[in-house]
Amino acid sequence: MNKIFKYLSVISFCGLFIAGCSELKKDIPTTAVNGSIVHGEGFANPSSPNFHGLYFKKTGTSMYACRTCHGLTFTGGNTGVNCSKCHSTIQVHTDSTTTASSHGAYLRAHDWNLGGCKQCHGASYAGGQFQAATSCNNQGCHSSANGGSPEACNTCHGQFHDPTKIAPPRSVTGDTATSNRGVGAHASHLYTASISNTVSCAECHTIPQGVFAAGHLDTGLPAEVNFHGPLGTKNSSPVYNSGNLTCANTYCHGNFSFSKASAPASDQFAYAEDNIVGANFSPKWTQVDGSQAACGTCHGLPPKGHIGYPNNLPVTACGNSGCHSGVVDINGNIIDKNKHINGAINVRGN
Repeated sequence: MNKIFKYLSVISFCGLFIAGCSELKKDIPTTAVNGSIVHGEGFANPSSPNFHGLYFKKTGTSMYACRTCHGLTFTGGNTGVNCSKCHSTIQVHTDSTTTASSHGAYLRAHDWNLGGCKQCHGASYAGGQFQAATSCNNQGCHSSANGGSPEACNTCHGQFHDPTKIAPPRSVTGDTATSNRGVGAHASHLYTASISNTVSCAECHTIPQGVFAAGHLDTGLPAEVNFHGPLGTKNSSPVYNSGNLTCANTYCHGNFSFSKASAPASDQFAYAEDNIVGANFSPKWTQVDGSQAACGTCHGLPPKGHIGYPNNLPVTACGNSGCHSGVVDINGNIIDKNKHINGAINVRGN
């Protein structure tokens, strides 16, 4: 009797199972996130009110929830649906790439595809039509205090939290050591110059009118050096050697010549030859120990063609003579940077 009962029970269970399977519905509810149906009708249609971009904005749902099915890098996971086919830069939002350093490294590795960021964050990166109130410009990273936009110069090079310092250190590759060619003597020229006024980026580089301008992101590293400024090109044909990282023929480093015939009669006594010329020194870009800015490096003490040359006078002679007292003091220190390496001859306090 027990055996018959067991057999009947098994047969009844199988019958119910088969009947249940025969009634499976095709409109199975999709995965729910935070209690809301995510993949409903129109979820992939931008014109639908259920479009996933609008869903994120309306519900404030984090797209990290998408990784449950689409994988940690949004490349398909167990769904086989790769989000990056439409959102080419979505992988920048994984755990390993959202820190300040790795965020930029990801974009650099993908040719600075900021256009991909605009797909969700909008043309001005202010949040866009769909994204969940996520503005790149006011989240503490790309705020007005830091340049105001991911396209600000200091996003990729310079001081990220100081938009007034757009030149390295921090190079495009993230380096800060002056021994790195992307860093070198940038700070010494643009921020901390002690023997002259600072120079502008335009002295040595073509300044792009925008981040996507020709010659900016569309060329590889290292950055091109093109001398434009009045000091670098004054009476000279400057050249940068990217092989040995040296500058040559720059006015700033001693490629100058001042003619006796052009000098006021009261100053011509200082000329021992027809011209007073500099030493035309070729500094190495990555040697930032102060030795290349020492007096006597870019011109003799006194310069060639000046009375007293080549006696190699002490640096204090320039200030003691009274001729250049408005530029240098009796200890050889530059006291007026406006009057040194400025393209002019400044004597007797002028």
